[in-house]
Amino acid sequence: MSLGRALVDAMRSGAEGPVEVIDGDLRVAADVQGSGPYGAVLRGVSVERTEAREGDRGQAMERAVEALAERVQYLPERLAPLELDAPSGRGILRTRRDQVRDAEYYEVVVDGGDRVDVGRFRFDRETGRRRRVGDNLGHRVIERLVDDLADVLAGPEDG
Repeated sequence: MSLGRALVDAMRSGAEGPVEVIDGDLRVAADVQGSGPYGAVLRGVSVERTEAREGDRGQAMERAVEALAERVQYLPERLAPLELDAPSGRGILRTRRDQVRDAEYYEVVVDGGDRVDVGRFRFDRETGRRRRVGDNLGHRVIERLVDDLADVLAGPEDG
């Protein structure tokens, strides 16, 4: 059973709050606002390796960002690399500027090729601040997203 399928199975019974599944050396954690038989509202989802890999965190992050930009094309908006900081091993992808609707966007943070966090945010023009919002996704999309994140993190060990 895939990590994505295991998460969906754990949420299917109407889960709310934190839901976590560990499979081998990967862990998925979701902040579930509500769930049902066909989908869930997520405030965020994270996939991480249970043990950090050895090697160049910057290279691992860059490979992960490139793979995610190419693979994750099924969300309502396309993701594009925004910031890459090889020395810290941290990279950010966001909804492409031309696809932002109603000041809401996805943000994906890649930490050294060992962790990926996905969230949806809304920018408030009056306050100049952003806040995390729930994202209503079908179970198939959630499963595919988690499995894609897991595949990217389980990629090459060389660094």
